[in-house]
Amino acid sequence: MVLYLETYAARVSDRYTTRRGKTIAIAHFWRFLAEKHPEVTSPAQVRPVHLREYIPHIMAHALTVRRGNVTGDEVRCTAHSWLTDVRTFFSDLCTWALEPDSPFLHFAPPTVPQTRHSLLGLGFDKTRVKAGGKLGHHSGIRQDQRKCRKKRLLREGDGVRSGGLRRLKGGAFRPERRTLSLGKVSLG
Repeated sequence: MVLYLETYAARVSDRYTTRRGKTIAIAHFWRFLAEKHPEVTSPAQVRPVHLREYIPHIMAHALTVRRGNVTGDEVRCTAHSWLTDVRTFFSDLCTWALEPDSPFLHFAPPTVPQTRHSLLGLGFDKTRVKAGGKLGHHSGIRQDQRKCRKKRLLREGDGVRSGGLRRLKGGAFRPERRTLSLGKVSLG
């Protein structure tokens, strides 16, 4: 778990809140496995059947850990978030295990135990609408990674823009000046 979180911080996002959320979600999953499937002691032993059993368990658990306004017995964003973090964990393990000399090779299951399609038709559609579409546009780990990078760049945007401007003014990058002639008007 520590190796995964350190690698995630280096490759995808080093934000504390992101890593804390992943830790909580994965801890919930391992607690479930310890109670229901004590024979599973490694991520390499996790199969799709384990995650299919976990989905209703975590949806029920999310109803018991309410913060803020009580909204009834509806599916919570919390459950969706935890399930997405667990899916991402296994997707990352399987992907990173394919790299040469990967330390994740012995931890990766033979197949990704949960896909985004595993969560369709479980009531998360209404939750996505309530969340203002925040949950509705994830389509796999690559898009999640791009989104994290984009957010980080937007946060650091002023530094990036000013750095680019300094390089442009310093002569490191000089685009070729082109003029466009439209009859009597010259743009350039």
